[in-house]
Amino acid sequence: MTATYSEKLATDATLHGVERVTAGLSHLPRIGQKTRLHFCGENSWELRESTQVLATFLWSQIRYSISSKAYCFADEQSESLWKSGADALSTQDILGTLKVALRERGLLKAAQPNPTELALLLVDTFVKFPTARG
Repeated sequence: MTATYSEKLATDATLHGVERVTAGLSHLPRIGQKTRLHFCGENSWELRESTQVLATFLWSQIRYSISSKAYCFADEQSESLWKSGADALSTQDILGTLKVALRERGLLKAAQPNPTELALLLVDTFVKFPTARG
């Protein structure tokens, strides 16, 4: 078995959804796109928005998640096939399979649904994120 990592397919470049897994805590500052966590030495961290310190934390107060993605192949031929994209599914094939699944569930009745309605139905049916607990 061989493994490969592609910068082009890194998880931060791939659409994925994230929601809180616990209820929001009102005493925590709002985290924006430019909010960063800075290590200040010893056991101390600062949450900053540009140069403004929003909060300070001890290491034991922080939960930090890192996502990584790797691809494993049975052999080099399988890896080459994947890299070339020769076995890639077309958008038309993918949508056809999803429409069949929607019809089997009784959720899609129109022969050719409106693209926006189809997109919303696909998301409502197949995209599920964890719900907040507590």
